[in-house]
Amino acid sequence: MKRSVLQLIAILLLGLAVYPAFAQSVLKEQKSPTIMKFLVDASPEYTTMVKLINAASLTETFESPGPVTMFAPVNKAFDVFAAGTVENWQKPEMIDSVKRMLTYHVIAGNWTINDLEQQIKAAGGEFGVPTIGAGKLFFVKEHGSVMVKDQRGFKTALGVPVVQPNGTVYRMDKILLR
Repeated sequence: MKRSVLQLIAILLLGLAVYPAFAQSVLKEQKSPTIMKFLVDASPEYTTMVKLINAASLTETFESPGPVTMFAPVNKAFDVFAAGTVENWQKPEMIDSVKRMLTYHVIAGNWTINDLEQQIKAAGGEFGVPTIGAGKLFFVKEHGSVMVKDQRGFKTALGVPVVQPNGTVYRMDKILLR
């Protein structure tokens, strides 16, 4: 009998010790998904982007209520740069340049392919939207696809977006340039 009581007490104490950890994990899971959470969870595809967002102190931008639409370069998009470039961009003296580059990949609002197609048609074939940084992105429709075009004229087709409560993310294999 004494042994049973001790076992019961041990089980109760163990339960009390485990419950806070369980409660915290449930609370973490209940946190609304954001663009930043998507980028972190989609790793390793976006690890470079996440590093640069953190270095440029833009995490709050992608965790804020938004909405914003992000054209997110995957890791291989950064392969065009010389070895060590991404590490160099994380240095304090490069932060302003990195912020300009990253915010050039973001426009205000939730933009679906359908919304962009309607605006392209209404604008007569090309629709421009200011980015949240400096510059403007343009959208055109070619060969049945909506294309994003940077200020240098580079175009790439938009695929299926990932929609989060605070915005939309389009996967990019290239970096957009001003």
